[in-house]
Amino acid sequence: MKSRLLMNLYIPAIALVLCSVLLPGTTDCTVFKKDNRIVISNLHHINEDLYAFSEKLTIDGLIDGDLMGFASSIDINGEISNSANVFAQKVHHTGRVGGTMRVFGYEVEINGNIGRSLLVGGRFVEIGPRAVIAKDANIWGQSIDVSGTVKGAVSNLKGDTIKISGTFEGDLNVGAKFIRIGPKAIITGNLTYETIDSTDIVISEGAAIDGETVWVPCCKTEKDDDKKSDNITTSWVLAISKLLAAFLFGVIVVAVFRRYAVTSFRQLRDRFSMSLATGFLSLLIFAFSIVVLIISLLLMIVGLVLSSGDSAAVGVVALVFSILMLPITSFTAVSGGIIFYAGKIVVAFLIGYLLLRALRTSPVELGKGQLLVGLVILMILFAVPIVGFLIYLLVAIAGAGAIVLGIRKCRRGKEEPPTTSQ
Repeated sequence: MKSRLLMNLYIPAIALVLCSVLLPGTTDCTVFKKDNRIVISNLHHINEDLYAFSEKLTIDGLIDGDLMGFASSIDINGEISNSANVFAQKVHHTGRVGGTMRVFGYEVEINGNIGRSLLVGGRFVEIGPRAVIAKDANIWGQSIDVSGTVKGAVSNLKGDTIKISGTFEGDLNVGAKFIRIGPKAIITGNLTYETIDSTDIVISEGAAIDGETVWVPCCKTEKDDDKKSDNITTSWVLAISKLLAAFLFGVIVVAVFRRYAVTSFRQLRDRFSMSLATGFLSLLIFAFSIVVLIISLLLMIVGLVLSSGDSAAVGVVALVFSILMLPITSFTAVSGGIIFYAGKIVVAFLIGYLLLRALRTSPVELGKGQLLVGLVILMILFAVPIVGFLIYLLVAIAGAGAIVLGIRKCRRGKEEPPTTSQ
C-alpha cells in the first residue's frame, strides 16, 4: 500500500522530469558537443543551451543557458545561468546553477549554489555544507546525507538511510527505514517522517525543530508481502508479454517497411545527437497536437451546446474550428504515438547490433537476434525505479528522432540499400 508521503513525492518528480524535456529551446539556439572528454574551461562563455555527450564532462566556465549533460562523470565548477539537467554515474557540483537542477546518477554530491529547486535521483546522495538551495529539494536515494541549506517551503526526502545535519527553512517530509537528525540540524517548519516504527528515528540533542514532529506509519504485514510477491510475478509476466509484443511489432515493421527501417537505424547509429534533437522537437509537436486535440474536442462540445441558442454564431465558429482541426490533430497524435513506440524498437536494434559487433567482426543490420537482445536489455533498464522512466523517455525520444530523419531521407529519394536479416 503506497503511502500519502510517497504519492506527494512522486507527483512533483514526474512533473519536473517532464519539464526537463519540454522546457529546453529548439536546436536553433543549442550547442551540441560529443567527445570522450569535454572541458568547458573558465575562459569559455557559451551564450546558448549546451547538450553534451561524453565519458567525462567538466564545466569550469559560464553557460548562459540550459545544460543537458549525459556522461559517466560530470563535474560542475563554473556557472550555468538557467537550468541544469545531468545524467551520469558520478555527479559533482560545486559551482552555481541559476535555475532548477535535476540530477540522476549513482553517486551525487551537491556542494554549490542552486537558484531554484533541486531534484535528485541516485543511490548515494550528499548535499554538502556549502550547498545552498534557494527553493525546494526533492531527493530519492538509498543513502542520503544533507548538511547544506534548503530555503524552500516544502522539501521531500525518500530513501533507506537518511542523515540530516543541515538547515531546512520550511516543512520537511522524510520517508526511510532509518532517520538520524544531527545536533546541528535546523528545521524551521514541521517535520513529517514515515517509517515502519516510530522509533526508527533518532533526533540528537541540540537539533532545532520549530514546528510539529509528526509520524506517519508505514505498515508492512505478511499479507502485504504476499501481495507484493504476487505483484512482482504479475509485473514480470506483463513485462515479458510487452517484450514479445514489441519483438513481433519490430519484425513486422522491418518486413513491411524495411527501407525506412534500415535508414532510421543508420540515422540513429551515425547521427545520434541529431536524432536526439529531432526527437525532442517531435515530442514538442506531439504534445502540442495533443493539447490542440483536447481543445478541439472541448470546442465541439461547446459548439453543439451554443449552436441552438442566442450564441449560435459562436457555436458555429467553434464547430467549424473543431471539424477542421480534429482530423489533423488526431492523425498527428496517433502517428506520433506510433513513432514514439517504434522508437524503442530502433534503439533495441542498435543496442543488439553494438553488442554483437563487440563479440564478432561484422553483424548483420536489423537482425532478429539483435532486436531480441536489445529489447531484453531495455526491459532490464526500464525496470530501474525513477531512472528507468527517464531512460524510457530518452530511448523513445532518440528512436523517434531517428525514424523522423529516416522517413525524411527516404522521401527525398536518398534511400538506403536493403540488407538481409539475420
